[in-house]
Amino acid sequence: LLEPRKNYNTMDKPQVYRKSKLTPFGELFPFKDIFPWLAEKLLWGVGISNWNVGPGADVLSFKLKNNKVKVGNIICIESIHSDFVRHYVLKGANIFTVITNDGWYDHTVGPRQHYLLSCIRAIENRRYIARVGNTGLSGFISPLGTSLEELPQYEVIARAKTLPLVEDVTFYSKYGDKLPHLAGWFTLAVFSFIFSKRFIGKRD
Repeated sequence: LLEPRKNYNTMDKPQVYRKSKLTPFGELFPFKDIFPWLAEKLLWGVGISNWNVGPGADVLSFKLKNNKVKVGNIICIESIHSDFVRHYVLKGANIFTVITNDGWYDHTVGPRQHYLLSCIRAIENRRYIARVGNTGLSGFISPLGTSLEELPQYEVIARAKTLPLVEDVTFYSKYGDKLPHLAGWFTLAVFSFIFSKRFIGKRD
C-alpha cells in the first residue's frame, strides 16, 4: 500500500499484504506435504504453482485528511471466503479494497459472479468497497451491496471516488456463521431424536 503524496526511501517502505487464501491447484497444490511425489510431477507442468500462504487478514493503515484509513485489502479469490473477510473488520478495517485477475473467465458469467460476491461481502460487513479487476468488472460498492459505479470489461478506464469510512461492527462481522452452524446442529439433534423414537422405539 502506497500512501498518497508520500515520498518513500530505503528506511520508509510501503506496507505489504500477501495473499492468504490461495486458489487450490491454481496457486497451491493441496496436501503437497502428504503427496510430495505427486506435487513434484504436477507443479508448473500443468499450470499448478506453489505459492507461500500469507500471514492472514492484515489491515493496512494510513492517515488521509486527518482520517485514519484502515484498509482490508482482499485479493482475488479471498473475496469468496466470507468468514475470512469478516476478520478484517475485527482487526479494525473501515473500508475494503478488492483487487483481482478475472481475465481467466473472459466473457463468461465468471466475472459477474465474482463481482456480486464482493457485493455480498459489503452487505455482511457494512463496508464500502473499491474493486478493481485487471480486465473488469471494476467499481465502487456501497454497504448495501449496490454499485455506486460499475466499469465494464476490457476498457481502459480510470475512476476516483470518495468513499466514507465505517467503524460499526455488524452481527455477522462479530459472530460469522456461528448462528447457522448452531441451527444446523440443532436440526441434526432433532432429527436424531425423532429417528430414535420412531424406529428404535418400535423394536422395544
